[in-house]
Amino acid sequence: MALANWFWLLILNIALVACQDTREDRSLRHLTVDELAAPPPPSIKPKAPPSPAPQPTLAMQKRVSLALTEALPIAQVFWELGRQTGVSLQLDPKIEGKLVFSAQNRPLLEVIDHLCALNDLRYRIIGPAIRIEADTPYAHNYNIQFLNSARSTQNQISIATDVFATNGGGGKTTADNGSNSTVNATSTNDFWAELENNLKIILSNDKEQDSNYALHRQGGLIAVFATQRQHKL
Repeated sequence: MALANWFWLLILNIALVACQDTREDRSLRHLTVDELAAPPPPSIKPKAPPSPAPQPTLAMQKRVSLALTEALPIAQVFWELGRQTGVSLQLDPKIEGKLVFSAQNRPLLEVIDHLCALNDLRYRIIGPAIRIEADTPYAHNYNIQFLNSARSTQNQISIATDVFATNGGGGKTTADNGSNSTVNATSTNDFWAELENNLKIILSNDKEQDSNYALHRQGGLIAVFATQRQHKL
């Protein structure tokens, strides 16, 4: 009887050890999975969209007509346009000059653009108003992502023929049968040099001596100090 009890106690002890090993094995596997799990991706905040350009109001889209048969001050012409359309105009006190101008049933902004081009002025929309000012130079940076590299290729093709023949009494020598021909072709591709030449042409204006530019080839940036008309070009 004592031997049987001892046998059953041994069986129970083995079962308890097996269950404990199984729980430890499951716990180990659980920890291993957690440790190997990839960390959550970092939260990426979306970039705020760029501010939209000011849009013309309905009043700025009205059509106007002008018929100036004699030279009138440009400021007076702008005030007349504002009166016809009800649009608020902000005029630079430096605006001066006179002109003769005619427009029939044209959009307001189109007429203002033509008037500004004739008098070295510029305009911009600020809320419900239009600001008109002298087109003086201002700075603006341009992002030009182009490699700072120049390529030059040169090709040469040579053709030589020399047919040896005996002087058979015809009066010809071997020198008469030789000929040489060489063709050379060279091409150069330098984006930044061509860009700089174009900038010099655009900014070469006797009336705007202050216009200037600076190139940063490694960074791919161009800083231009010029009028709005030259910036558009």
